[in-house]
This record gives sequence, C-alpha cells and structure tokens, in this order.
Amino acid sequence: MVKVIEVDGYVLEYEVGGEGSPCIVLLSGERVPMQFWDKARALMDGIGTVLSYNRPGVGKSSKPTSQQSADVVSSTLHQLLDKLDLEPPFLLVGHSSGGLLANLYARLHPAHICGVVLVESSHPEQVARLEGHLSLIPRFSQWLGNRNPNRDFHASEENGQFINESGPFPELPLIVISGAKKMWITSNSAHSIHLENQKELAQLTQHGEHIVAERSGHLVPFTEPEIVADAVESLAKNRGDY
Repeated sequence: MVKVIEVDGYVLEYEVGGEGSPCIVLLSGERVPMQFWDKARALMDGIGTVLSYNRPGVGKSSKPTSQQSADVVSSTLHQLLDKLDLEPPFLLVGHSSGGLLANLYARLHPAHICGVVLVESSHPEQVARLEGHLSLIPRFSQWLGNRNPNRDFHASEENGQFINESGPFPELPLIVISGAKKMWITSNSAHSIHLENQKELAQLTQHGEHIVAERSGHLVPFTEPEIVADAVESLAKNRGDY
C-alpha cells in the first residue's frame, strides 16, 4: 500500500512490502514513478523487505524547491531509510539514473550495503562520452530538462564528477543488467558507447557480473522483470556474512 512520509522538508510517496533481510531498495530513473517496478517487484516476494519511493517532483511527492543533485538525493535516501526504521544490509537496485544513485550510495555507505544491481544504469561519465553522438530527440529532451534548475536527479557531468570523487566503489557483489536492443531514438554510435559503459560498470568490482537481456532495450524491469528479480534473489542468497 502506498503511503507518504515527510523527509527533509518534502512529502514523499513510498511503499514497503515483504519482510526480513535484506532490505531491497528500488531506485527509479529520472521522472519515473515507483510503479515502474511493479512487475519486477511482484517477483521479489519472499526475498526480503522491498522499498520503492518517488523522489521529489515524481508522482505525488512534493515538488523540489532546490537542485536534486547527487549529494542531495543520496542524503534524502539516507534520511528516508532512517525514518522508516529500515535496517541494513541494503541491496540496491537502480535503473537508468537510479543506477547513478545506487553507485553513489554504495560508495558513501559501503558498510550498509550487501549487493548492487545496476539495470541499464547511467554511467558517471556518460554525458561527456555521448557529446556529439546524441540524435535530435535526446538532445531536445536534454535541453528542455536543463531549463528546470530543480529537475529530478539525472545524468550530468556535475553529478558524475561527484560520484567519481566520493571514494572507490566497494568490493561488493555486483550485477549489471543491460538491454541488447537499441532504442529507435538512439544513434548507432551512442548505442555502442552505452554498451561499452555497461561493460565498464560491471568491472567496478572483482565480484561484478554482466547480464544481457536479449529481448529488452532500456526498460528491462518492465520487459523482462524476471531477469531483475533473479539477479536480486541471487545476490540476496549469496551475500555472505554481513
């Protein structure tokens, strides 16, 4: 059942289901509501406690009144977990720019994390690497989004730099899931860079594994939710001693 809670001056929508350890934290991409995870979440029953939430400006959560930069969204997540009395270990599952948040939070709180699943995750350096390779629609979307100083957390050079400067990614179990299919709005060169970025993310730790979702593009949790749920279950069962 969806509930609301006040965190850091914002009213946030959230939902907690399941029970037990670990606590699985689902982190959505930019402007994507938590319902995006419904198919994958339904398959996680029995694995542990599951949290999903809407960041400021998403769904019915309060509109943001300040820039939703990497340090701000990670602090909000930390406060949310604390106010909900959700205890570690946390298993982070991040899609798109939600993967950036998972990447950062694992670096800031490594002792609280037992594993990370990155699903079609943004890369900290993707903005610079994709410059000159984006087609018209993504460029227009980027321009439009940049007109809002308080937009939802997104891939940017500033956020990527903050992540890279927040210490090394910890030696944790890591699964990176990538969609094999190219989106029609993505240029061939941008898609090639994206795939190389995905392989690089899987090398963040010696424990990294790269899985390709053959029937999916960017929306793996919606098109092949079983792959996401299987990855979560695998890390939950093999997290070792916390």
